[in-house]
Amino acid sequence: MLLVNRMVIIIPTLNEVDSASILINSIFLEFPEISILVVDDGSKDGTAESIRNLKKKYGKLFLIERNSEKGLGSAYRCGFEFAQKNNYKHVIQMDADGSHQVANLMNLVYAPVEIDAVVGSRYIKGGGILGWGFKRKLISKFGNYFARFMLQLKVKDATSGFKRLSERVFCDTELRNSKTNGYAFQIEILHACKLRNYSQNEVPITFIDRRFGTSKFDRLILFEAFFSVIKWAVKKS
Repeated sequence: MLLVNRMVIIIPTLNEVDSASILINSIFLEFPEISILVVDDGSKDGTAESIRNLKKKYGKLFLIERNSEKGLGSAYRCGFEFAQKNNYKHVIQMDADGSHQVANLMNLVYAPVEIDAVVGSRYIKGGGILGWGFKRKLISKFGNYFARFMLQLKVKDATSGFKRLSERVFCDTELRNSKTNGYAFQIEILHACKLRNYSQNEVPITFIDRRFGTSKFDRLILFEAFFSVIKWAVKKS
């Protein structure tokens, strides 16, 4: 039986003051028993202060403040360590910018408990993307195809950042010692699951282009993912 009160949603933030509190209030309205951990990377816009104020309202809201931007993968690894120390059984990865919908959380939270990695997928029936132009969609689809082909992944949305992971995934030593960030870290999680025969499944989500703040998407993130996939593929062969 899946216990929602033994599940923590990890939300990395970097200058998300306009959206983080909206998201957190919405989550607790739907899932009052769930825990939320915000990992803030030195936001300059008052994000951490707004979360500290919300902590007075919600006993299951936690905040880790870091002094500088260390990257998305680093923030999640920090969250994984928190989850292990506090005996959570599942973690959920979720963006703070409004692109991941609380309405889609149900599909992740209540997916079969025995599944190690439940991926919120834009590329299966029922999933989709709103607000992206042709170029961004093309980059995403090519990146997913490249990762799936090179690493022989069965998951169609290999770069999704909306996932539920079991304890044995987020406690995995190699993932915890990883140095990747961005899309590369999302792919690395699924690659590790495949190598260890951890169970995986996809559930449909509708991804909406960020409604708040500015995008962290850049060429360095793409290059890291591209060369990381090649490195893992060569190592695997």
